Amino acid sequence: MNYYEIADYNPISENFIIPRDFLPIRRYDPAEVLSPDAMSKFNFLGFNLREVQLFTTPPYTTTGIHIDGHDINKSKSAINFVVNGPGFMKWYRLKNTTPSSSMTTTAGTGYMSYEFSECELTDSLAITKLTLVEVCQPHNIFNNTNSFRYCFSIRHNDASDFNLIKEKVSQWNNLFN
Repeated sequence: MNYYEIADYNPISENFIIPRDFLPIRRYDPAEVLSPDAMSKFNFLGFNLREVQLFTTPPYTTTGIHIDGHDINKSKSAINFVVNGPGFMKWYRLKNTTPSSSMTTTAGTGYMSYEFSECELTDSLAITKLTLVEVCQPHNIFNNTNSFRYCFSIRHNDASDFNLIKEKVSQWNNLFN
């Protein structure tokens, strides 16, 4: 599985205003975006938060299939929270080992893209909760709504292997209810 639903919890500060001008990706210091309560919870669980990336997907848009970073042979996780319609995050398996070219977004983040013909759908989720997601498995977004989809992707400096981070966040509800 490429995701783990952590909690029905909104980590975004009530003071943060989502910019309305369109940019596909923005990068923020976590303290600018996350509520003090969320910052406290992540700190208590031992996370060394690096940044929050805000991905904006226009209405009725399917993004290209990609992995975050430049290494498909490792596991890497992020913690996502979606505002304004979940759309779907979809994960794929490569049909063969065709290498992809490494690229960098205008926001300075690395990724590798893949053609739809190279991939086979394996998993999908409409993200409606705070959710741990695997980002080194080929994936994309399908926004099937008439609204912009805003995904806050919380990134950390910890060993970000999906299963190790899943163990950390599985304590979320036990510690804070």
